[in-house]
Amino acid sequence: MATELTPAVGYIRMSTDKQADSPERQRAEIERYAEQNNYGIIRWYEDHGLTGTESSNRPEYQRIFTDTASGDFSALIVYELSRASREKVLEALMSFKRFADAGVCVGTVLDGPINFDDLAGLLTFVVKQHESHNESLKIAARTTSGERLKRANVWGAQCMGSTAS
Repeated sequence: MATELTPAVGYIRMSTDKQADSPERQRAEIERYAEQNNYGIIRWYEDHGLTGTESSNRPEYQRIFTDTASGDFSALIVYELSRASREKVLEALMSFKRFADAGVCVGTVLDGPINFDDLAGLLTFVVKQHESHNESLKIAARTTSGERLKRANVWGAQCMGSTAS
């Protein structure tokens, strides 16, 4: 007798266009996870080149919330928590409460289902979400620092070139 698959949707996000292989890698990992855990992916949502710190600015992520009303899926699968959100903990909790209220379980390939019904699951979520948000701040700082350095090098090269004549 075949096991009935739990209907699920997959969500893929990459923050920059420089992550060319990221969508394919995330999709492959989500598909593998779904197969191993009796989920059937019925639909995909993808936001490319969008930060995870502002879920309201990700159209496909917002569409998942709208589509929960259809009742045709009961799980959302992402590669890792940061693909769904890099927001501050309270903001992320509000988003994930919307999924819970719609009867949609959120699972990650790396850590499995997120369980808000027990203290360990809730604490794990809070810690991981806090880490994810802090990583987004570090990425922003590194990017800004790199851009400053590039501008300084370009400016320095231009100055050196103009005085060398």
